[in-house]
Amino acid sequence: MDRLKTVVLVLMLLTTVSIYADPMQKPGFVVDWEQMKLHVYGSSQIIAQDSGNIIDWQLKAARIAEQNLLRSFIDAMKYIQVDGYQTAHDVLYHDLQRNEQIYQYCDRIKARSITYNETDVLVEKTFDFYGRDGFMPILFRAGKETGKFPNYCDYVFSTVFSGLLIDARGLNRKTAVAPRIFDQEHNLVYSAELMERYHFIERGAVLYVTDSNDSQIEGRVGENPLRTIAISDNKLLDTDIAIFSEDARVLLHHQGTINNLQMGRVVIIVDSIE
Repeated sequence: MDRLKTVVLVLMLLTTVSIYADPMQKPGFVVDWEQMKLHVYGSSQIIAQDSGNIIDWQLKAARIAEQNLLRSFIDAMKYIQVDGYQTAHDVLYHDLQRNEQIYQYCDRIKARSITYNETDVLVEKTFDFYGRDGFMPILFRAGKETGKFPNYCDYVFSTVFSGLLIDARGLNRKTAVAPRIFDQEHNLVYSAELMERYHFIERGAVLYVTDSNDSQIEGRVGENPLRTIAISDNKLLDTDIAIFSEDARVLLHHQGTINNLQMGRVVIIVDSIE
């Protein structure tokens, strides 16, 4: 019965806004792709009652603020692109099991702060995308085709690259949990399906940055990544990227490089991160 209640609650939040909850007093969330965190807020007015005292009224407001925080968390799912076809909201709407998992996850993470003012209560939580307490692995199950990279057997190149750095600025690419990288012939060069699930859980498929001098780049792709540029391809979804086939051949020739790709050692430079 508790499980059914959980699923029904999240489905209600996915489809509507409760008429009984008070309006949010602050923007409900911030999706931070660069730091790979989701900041969520919930607030509620403190309303004096005929009975009880200020402590009772604050506690009641805090409970409503927690409910509003869950609403904000679910609302944020509309703005997190999983791949070119679906948002996190779409995934949850069509998968009851993940509904339950995401609800339990949100409930498990403790509040970063609870602020009591004279008139209202504000509850804040920060959710990691990845790592021990990350929620992205609930939304996407990586590693379905682990290691099945294309074989460019007609090319000889011996250098092991420590990762892949792609400059995709100027192409209006969208950030996503699981973008795909293709060559010019539309062979799949890299995706979350090809990497090890353990590493996806720890760090995700790619790191997005907007600055080629970002200090996070070397930590993600090492000192000797293959540096390349994305090319325009109007046949791809707006979360996916194309690179030159010659670069793909160079990248995938050595097993050592493939091992690094399976660890998610990929950075994409974009114009903006939303």
